Amino acid sequence: MRMYLGEVREVGIKVINTQSKDFTIEAAEYEVIDKNGDRIDKGFPSINEHTIIMLFSAVEIGVYKVLFKYHIGHEILKAQVLVEVIK
Repeated sequence: MRMYLGEVREVGIKVINTQSKDFTIEAAEYEVIDKNGDRIDKGFPSINEHTIIMLFSAVEIGVYKVLFKYHIGHEILKAQVLVEVIK
């Protein structure tokens, strides 16, 4: 995902079950990691059915990883979204 410096946009994932079974995302959290591996933000994203969303503020140029960790039943799953902030 590419964003311009100064933008605030939703970053998220949609969780799909390939077995066509219904499921509930019980909890989720996120971390934003910069290019040096430092955590610059963390929190709890919004969960709307099978979509997990957080608001990303593009305050500095660079490439960031948004790491999502979410719970479905007894499983803990992870996903990553790369965000590039440009001028």
